[in-house]
Amino acid sequence: MQVSVIIPTYNEAKCLPQLLECLRAQTFRDFEIIVADNKSTDGTQAIVAHYDAKLVAGGLPAHGRNSGVRSAQGEIIFFMDADVLCGPDFLQKNLAGFLAQKLDFAMVSFRTSSKNWFDKFNFNFQNAWIKYTRKIKPFTMGFGTVIKKEVFVKAHGYDEKMNLGEDADLGFRLDKAGFKFGILPEQLRVSARRFIKNGRVTHSIKMLWAGFTQSLGFNPNHHLDYEWGYEKKDKPE
Repeated sequence: MQVSVIIPTYNEAKCLPQLLECLRAQTFRDFEIIVADNKSTDGTQAIVAHYDAKLVAGGLPAHGRNSGVRSAQGEIIFFMDADVLCGPDFLQKNLAGFLAQKLDFAMVSFRTSSKNWFDKFNFNFQNAWIKYTRKIKPFTMGFGTVIKKEVFVKAHGYDEKMNLGEDADLGFRLDKAGFKFGILPEQLRVSARRFIKNGRVTHSIKMLWAGFTQSLGFNPNHHLDYEWGYEKKDKPE
């Protein structure tokens, strides 16, 4: 098998079916779907079974993604989040670009599915930042990272001690180790729900500050409190 798509989840019964429908419609067929679920209570597991995806035990995003890779049969891993959408050529075109550029890891291009002008500006800015700084300091985000499985294993995967910035941390470590990074063209459509929930301006400032400090070598977990989409009282791990 050439590709494994890994999706960490916690109570994603609303969003996950839309992504799985997108994956079902892919022109490229040599792939598996692995959902690493963090003890969902909303029927997420039943949705996974309905779409014949593989279900593994998850946790917070870093743990879930690592768990998914341990079960993966594919040579190349596509990490996605449950609230993203993609066109039917997403896997085919990005896999072709990944192989043609002889990359070890990559970040896909993206835009938001929100129609709000601030959300559009925000995500366009992030996309441009990743594109224009890729040769200086590659920046990877968990919802759209592509990586060779063997490279992921050599890097020991995501740091499970980090609840914030573990995705960028992986990219920085891979770059430092000399692995080749690139940007892939076929876009993901990304939800702005976290910005809406936490406040667009407040969340944007937190993410900008986290990205800036992390690029300087500091751990953002030390000075920012960040929740992964649910309240502490509901957090299963």
